[in-house]
Amino acid sequence: MKVFHLLILCLLFFTACTDNNSPKDLIEEQKMINIMSELHIIDGYMSSLTYTDSIRINGKNFYNTVYKNNGITKSQYENSLKHYSMDPVKLDSMYSDVQKILTAKEKKLNKNSLKKNPELIQ
Repeated sequence: MKVFHLLILCLLFFTACTDNNSPKDLIEEQKMINIMSELHIIDGYMSSLTYTDSIRINGKNFYNTVYKNNGITKSQYENSLKHYSMDPVKLDSMYSDVQKILTAKEKKLNKNSLKKNPELIQ
């Protein structure tokens, strides 16, 4: 009987330790990093414009395009971001990867700009 109770206790312990708080439609980590990168590019673009109602509407359309291109919904993105935010170390690591992607894209853009406009080289 003691073995039975110990077995039940162990079973409860292991099932309690599983991550049941993950949303059922959680976006995989690398895909989430890529989506976050795309959204930050949109944020940067939008912040360079004078804010008007049409800019706000276009911004929503840009976001919706990213969601659609990645086969997700806004709520799926928000739920996944909330899930990853529960682990600050993981989220920090993800944002480090986002920063690397954005830096690489910026370098590529600058390199292409210099090829097209050699007079920019000082």
